[in-house]
Amino acid sequence: MSELRVHCEESAERAAHKAAQVFAEVVAEAIASRGRCSVALAGGSSPAAMHAALADADALQIPYAPQIKWDAVDFFFGDERAAPSDADVSNYRSAKASLLDRVAVDWRKVHPLEAWRTDMETAASDYERALREACPGGALDLLVMGVGEDAHILSLYPRCPVIDEDHGALVAALRDPPMNPALDRLTLTPTALAAAKSVLVLFVGAKKASAWRALGRDEGSSREHPVRLLRGHPGVVRCVGDREAMP
Repeated sequence: MSELRVHCEESAERAAHKAAQVFAEVVAEAIASRGRCSVALAGGSSPAAMHAALADADALQIPYAPQIKWDAVDFFFGDERAAPSDADVSNYRSAKASLLDRVAVDWRKVHPLEAWRTDMETAASDYERALREACPGGALDLLVMGVGEDAHILSLYPRCPVIDEDHGALVAALRDPPMNPALDRLTLTPTALAAAKSVLVLFVGAKKASAWRALGRDEGSSREHPVRLLRGHPGVVRCVGDREAMP
């Protein structure tokens, strides 16, 4: 089992602030060590609150944040829906509005997952190539993800064939996944998750409590509860959330 470091905060706001601290620490240390950092962002409301805290890090006095050279960060994405990059459901659009537009990134180092392309399999291969060029062995410095009410992570839904049939690829195309919204997707795979040097997982709100319990049980299947893939991660997984999600 991986080393799970749990940070349970009193409120969603405090959880976002704590997640921003963890994010800033990992990124600043990677930049200090080798002059650059690679991060995979997530979309959705929980990461957006963390992003907002990072964008206002000076006012909130978040440790390590002043040491982040944002233009030294390669930004990737954990998953994406087959929709235009400016669509409301786009993870790229969400992250762009909540973080990327608000800090001094190098846009040449921002890599959207082009799930809107007709040939999604080629898009997945191209993204894997970009990952491996930026990250030796495809090992992200930090992989950020939220968790679904059904315990999915990334776009790895319960009984997703990629969980069982992954053959070492870092990126997979999913056709007609039983997810909401009902759109095709590109996603990082269990191989990419296992390769990541650090993982930050956000559990916010009462609807995520069942996923938190699924992660904590001694028995269970990652095929039925994909969040349990975190238990097999070879490194440290930092779980940050509020008391509603982590009762």
